[in-house]
Amino acid sequence: MRLRAEIDAEQDAEGCPRSRWCRLLSMLQLRFYRERRRPLGSGPSAMTATAELFWKHYLLQSRASARLLRTGLAMLSMIALGVLVLLALGDAPIAPQRGDLTVALQAASSRPVGLAVLFLLLFVADATVLCVFFVHGLRLHSANWPEKTLTVFVERTGVPAAYLGDWIDLEFVARRTRCVGRLIYYPFIVLSLMLLARSSFFDDWYTPPSTWVLATLNFAIVLGCAFALRNAAETSRRQALDSLQDAILKTKGAKDAGSLVGQLELLRQRIQNLREGAFAPYSQQPLLKAVLLPLMTIGGSSLFDYLALANL
Repeated sequence: MRLRAEIDAEQDAEGCPRSRWCRLLSMLQLRFYRERRRPLGSGPSAMTATAELFWKHYLLQSRASARLLRTGLAMLSMIALGVLVLLALGDAPIAPQRGDLTVALQAASSRPVGLAVLFLLLFVADATVLCVFFVHGLRLHSANWPEKTLTVFVERTGVPAAYLGDWIDLEFVARRTRCVGRLIYYPFIVLSLMLLARSSFFDDWYTPPSTWVLATLNFAIVLGCAFALRNAAETSRRQALDSLQDAILKTKGAKDAGSLVGQLELLRQRIQNLREGAFAPYSQQPLLKAVLLPLMTIGGSSLFDYLALANL
């Protein structure tokens, strides 16, 4: 496998003659360079041309400029949708006002905060969607890990390198999705703070229906992306188990199978018990803990209201 620095340098060299519009379009495209996977046990192979195109496209899309471009376009779409919802419902936010200064401060602070929250939501959604398509694309290609990586896993497990491709893929997916999964906390932390700030315990705030509609839509997008990420990871696990089961059946028919069958069965068990990143059950997912934050905030806000009514 080639180093990322080499692929990035090659992409920069290839991108110079291309027009700006072509480079922008490539940042928005979702491509799957499909190829036929090799069966386990057929021996290691070098990175194919199709797999190299897949890695190049993923590295291009994961650049900061590409992610900011997609997030910015999504923000414009959501702002346009928000205007339509506001016009359809015909409701404007009402804030406690104690003079012209509070009116000006409320107007000057609400718009930047709303845009910042929207950017955070869509930035996290973009990272999750990009990871979903990466996991799906990785599932389409044969394992082509470098010899150094294969040597580490062979020394760790004792399993021949020809059978370790899918296991390395799954460990890589687990670590990658663990990093992306942690991002899900941030939108819900911000939502919790916003709910707490607009509690009637502090003042007579009114939240228009259009705000609830847009907030629900944005967080539904984030939740949908998180569920799609776990579904993509579980699909990769099922494919790896099917390939390993075929390899076990093939190995059992060989005369010199020896202890290899037992090793492959233990490897299958490790795949089944993988509980990292997106492979973790829903009860251990950051998604569930993140969703509980706004719910606890609503409960705490209601408790404050009752205390205020009781003059406590």
